[in-house]
Amino acid sequence: MTVLEPEAMDALKRMGAYLRTLESFAVTAETTRDDVAETGENIEFGGRLDMRARLPDRLRIDASSDRNQRQFFYDGETVVVFAPQVGAYASIDGAATVRETLEIMNAGYGMDLPLADLFLWGTADDDSGLILDAFAVGPARIGDDDCEHFVFRQEGIDWQLWVRSGDAALPCKLVITTTDEESRPRYEATLDWNLEAKIVDSDFTFTPPADAYEIEVIPATSEAEESAQ
Repeated sequence: MTVLEPEAMDALKRMGAYLRTLESFAVTAETTRDDVAETGENIEFGGRLDMRARLPDRLRIDASSDRNQRQFFYDGETVVVFAPQVGAYASIDGAATVRETLEIMNAGYGMDLPLADLFLWGTADDDSGLILDAFAVGPARIGDDDCEHFVFRQEGIDWQLWVRSGDAALPCKLVITTTDEESRPRYEATLDWNLEAKIVDSDFTFTPPADAYEIEVIPATSEAEESAQ
């Protein structure tokens, strides 16, 4: 039975509408992610993500965790993915916008960038039509922000969202639980927004270090074809 509380669905709409008004922003996220061991236990890894965006066509992500580091640069034409620990980088052609470029990276190369939904909420491509349950939990405090706490269910995942109260309806925290795995692994991100950050063109330009080397990115379709042979 589908139960969609209007308050919860309206909060998603308000948040999406506000995100779509932003022309540029910086956001930092403290994250935890569960990986499932071969024996079935969840193993938690901590991480941090720094994102800078200037819409419609600039994005920079610096992501680090207990396991690895990655940097993503999109300058309006090209996407560069850099692994600082090993010094390897790869380039692919981007699209005209951040949102279209994220779609290319996901569908074409199997790259699911963290917090990509920030660019989907409030568009025709968000997942709001897949929600099976939605309800409000109540007020909460995330850092220095007064928020409202909501819970949503889709096929295979439960997720919780804390939305800043007031007109600036920014997401402050997100928790995703994968329900179609026995151990129910979780992903959690607590977001700290800066809407006044100074953002310049050089933020989105990758200059390879002297000892860096370039590698080829194989499209996801090519990998599937090779494994089928």
